[in-house]
Amino acid sequence: KKRAKGEKLLDEVYAYFENPSGAVEAGPTIFGGASELSAKLIRQFIRGPFWDYDYSAVEARINCWVCRQDDILQDFANGVDVYRNIAASICRIKAEDIKDKSPDYMLGKVTVLGAGYQMGGGKFFTTCTEVFGLDITEEKAALAIQTFREQFYRVKESWNLIDRAAKDAVRCPGQWFTAKRLKFITKTVSEIPFLVMKLPSGRGVVYPYPEIKRVFKESFGETVDELS
Repeated sequence: KKRAKGEKLLDEVYAYFENPSGAVEAGPTIFGGASELSAKLIRQFIRGPFWDYDYSAVEARINCWVCRQDDILQDFANGVDVYRNIAASICRIKAEDIKDKSPDYMLGKVTVLGAGYQMGGGKFFTTCTEVFGLDITEEKAALAIQTFREQFYRVKESWNLIDRAAKDAVRCPGQWFTAKRLKFITKTVSEIPFLVMKLPSGRGVVYPYPEIKRVFKESFGETVDELS
């Protein structure tokens, strides 16, 4: 029976690749795409049960760690719900009055994850209303960004430090420049320049052909150096 089932699946594989753009029906099984087809094949050789895990607030924790925002890291270590706390500050209510997965809680979560990576008020408002369906005003979006930058002040100060270190590395190839827990250097390999961002683990993230351009930024109302 297992052999017959395996042969049947192989027949469906051939059928799929003969007509990959459309759904393929072979017997009782319907494949709508390659990912579903692959899953059905793999399941024949792997037995469960299976568990699906996710790191809690991993983006926010790493951001705070890289930027040395130690007070927030301590909150995470103590089991404090950072999303709930900042939501309480933005909404001017008690943290214990904010329920899990409520609009206020989601506002706190989006604030930490969005503002933590340099999102401004306008973009934050659009993200909240159009992506997450939150009913907030532009004034409240601006307040959320301001609140984050006040509470996560070391994250905020890190943006310019990291940006400056990366640009200095491009301007002065062969020299190391450090910002918080990150290091930058520009090296040339086979006549190709690479900007290397060295992570605390020792691994490097490499960007080929780095270039600094003068670009006019409407949000700043001036021309600035931009790394591309």
